Amino acid sequence: MQASYLKELQRKYDSKKHMMLMTLREKYEKETKALVRAKVEEYEVEEAVAVKRARSTLLEERTRALQDLQSIHEVAMEEHLTQLEIQLTTETEREKIELNSQLQEELRLKLKKMQDERRESLECWEMELRQELEQQLLTHREAAVASLLKTQEEQTATVKREIQSSHQEKEEAELQKLKKALAFGAQAQLQQLRKQLEMEHDEKVHQTKTEASLSLEKSTADLREMLTRSHREQEQQLERDLEKKNRVAVMELHDSMQTTHQGNLQVLKDAAEQRRADALDEYRKEFELECHQELQSLEKALEQETGAKLRQLEIDHADECELKLEQLRTRVVNQHSRELEAKTSRMIQCKNVLLAEASAFLSFENVNGNYSSGDKSEGNPEDNSAATHLLQLKKHLSKELAQYVDVMAAEFDEIAEEQRILVAKITESTQLYLSYKRQCAIHRLLNSAIHPH
Repeated sequence: MQASYLKELQRKYDSKKHMMLMTLREKYEKETKALVRAKVEEYEVEEAVAVKRARSTLLEERTRALQDLQSIHEVAMEEHLTQLEIQLTTETEREKIELNSQLQEELRLKLKKMQDERRESLECWEMELRQELEQQLLTHREAAVASLLKTQEEQTATVKREIQSSHQEKEEAELQKLKKALAFGAQAQLQQLRKQLEMEHDEKVHQTKTEASLSLEKSTADLREMLTRSHREQEQQLERDLEKKNRVAVMELHDSMQTTHQGNLQVLKDAAEQRRADALDEYRKEFELECHQELQSLEKALEQETGAKLRQLEIDHADECELKLEQLRTRVVNQHSRELEAKTSRMIQCKNVLLAEASAFLSFENVNGNYSSGDKSEGNPEDNSAATHLLQLKKHLSKELAQYVDVMAAEFDEIAEEQRILVAKITESTQLYLSYKRQCAIHRLLNSAIHPH
């Protein structure tokens, strides 16, 4: 009896020891699962941070490259505009110099032409005046020879009046001609004309004086002196008038040509400025269009490169996620299989222990029944105490059986909860994998739509 009791105690001790070991094993397995889950979440967070960092780095590199390209194109555009402005300024100055020289040449030709015309008109006037003077002197000489000395004063007065009137008429006619033909005058030519007129006048006076009779010498001398003085005064007046008119005409011509020159220069300057502005606008538009096209091509190339890198990163990330999800699924499935096997083995052990406890309890029930009948017949007090002890052992065994049942129910509940958590985790991983796969497909479609090959 004592040996069976000790064996029962040893069996209970082994059972409690086994249950303690299983409890510790479950505790450590839970801690291991929690650590594994925390590490998986930490790896997922690190992976998301790395992807975000790579995306931000690519965007920063793209922005920096675009800014560098824009600054380079702006500097090149400023240089081209400066060179074009210098070129247009040089061309404008050259055209201005050429136009100025052309206008100076035209002015010189016009002045020369006017001087030639004035010289011709003066020569014609001189010839006509000489002929008229010769004719008048011949008339006066014939009148003086025919009239004799008694008509000296009358003839002298008549000749004087005729000469003065004819001279005035000729001067007026010549002045009219000079007014019409005068454009520019030269002081040297006017002095030459005056000298020629004086010489011719002196010759004609000398000829008239020599041809006149001795009786008319005094009258002829007085007439010559009077004519010379009158002619000199008229010539001086004519010279002053001609000089004044010449100066006025030169000033008017200079002012008109200066005004014309300034107007032409202003017109050319405005035209050059307009051409320069048009050329600058056209070149700016062409350069902006070229820069815009080049920038678009560079942006397209950069977007293609960035898209290729992003697609490659997405493909690598999708492959890595798929591999990690597959590894995680395999690890979770293996872990779940091991846990199920461990739970199954523990349930089998609990079942064996429960069956052993039940068999022992039934055997103790039978023994207790036999001892009870024997005690009633014989009335041994030691057997009564043994029966009481066995009854207490029965209660204790019943309590152990209840604990085993509770442990098995808790094991089943825990297995069901872990299976539910595992199914939720696998479902979440599958949904995450499918969402990653959908995002990759959407990115591929967007990239193929934006950058068609």
